[in-house]
Amino acid sequence: KVITPMFLAGADGQTPELRAPSIKGAMRFWWRALNGHLGVESQIKKEGKNTILMSAGLRDQEVSIFGGTGGVEGERRSSFSIIVSPEDIQFGEEKLVPHKESRFTSRCIQAGSTFRVKLIIPRGYSVKTKVHGSEVEIFNRSKLIALFQLFTALGGVGRRVRRGMGSFLITGATSSQNEEISLQKKSELEGLQSLLSVISPYFVINKEKGLIYQQYSGRMEKYPWIQKIEVGENRSGFLTELSQLTHDTKNRDSRKYEVNMGHAFRGRFASPLFFSVLSAEKVVVTTLNTIPNRDNHLIDLNLQTEFKERIL
Repeated sequence: KVITPMFLAGADGQTPELRAPSIKGAMRFWWRALNGHLGVESQIKKEGKNTILMSAGLRDQEVSIFGGTGGVEGERRSSFSIIVSPEDIQFGEEKLVPHKESRFTSRCIQAGSTFRVKLIIPRGYSVKTKVHGSEVEIFNRSKLIALFQLFTALGGVGRRVRRGMGSFLITGATSSQNEEISLQKKSELEGLQSLLSVISPYFVINKEKGLIYQQYSGRMEKYPWIQKIEVGENRSGFLTELSQLTHDTKNRDSRKYEVNMGHAFRGRFASPLFFSVLSAEKVVVTTLNTIPNRDNHLIDLNLQTEFKERIL
């Protein structure tokens, strides 16, 4: 069920449309962000004409799961498929930037709309790669289902997704035999940590500070990976407050804001702060690592902390 407006379109770039590639692309992003402990490239060794995989890097594992070209094993198809079926889709016009007083709106899929996502998983689903000549499992059915739930908790789809747009929740899940699949309570840190533990052993809860953080420092300096996850209280007008705070923070010092919070010019840098609306009661904020750029001297993580504290 859609919680906040989804601003995304089909082939004509204008008509709102939710498609399977949008779902799979977001799942791919979050899988990558959940595996910051991996090196980007695989470690290989040449022995005569043979290439031996010593350790599977993030790039090759990603291709094995989601499909792609290149890498040690060459071109691969996605290991699973997705079908998206509309049920009760309502189209409308909403403000993409809620705090602005202008009447400018964009076409969207409105909150309250419902749709169904079917994950087509082969029987005995297991994604493996050969390390030192032996097969090692890197992904399976349990990890895929956990990843889908995490994706819906930490983010969404469409434009302005990092500022709370395009959020949706899972209202129920069944297997192909119509057996109900149990879902974790995403609004609680314990539920999120339980899902995270299925994919990565490096996420732990700090109950005193009310957050989940990654113990491993991460190897992907130039790629986004999750540093910590915080859950806060939702309230009426939250998206408008978030939009206004973004505007005010940027106005105070635009250059410093852009280095720490994202910009859309001089080479796009997406915000390291991801706000997602979980429900009428809860929001979740995911902090990714800040990517180094040519203005490194302006990086000030206190700005991110202050921003989160003001909105949470």
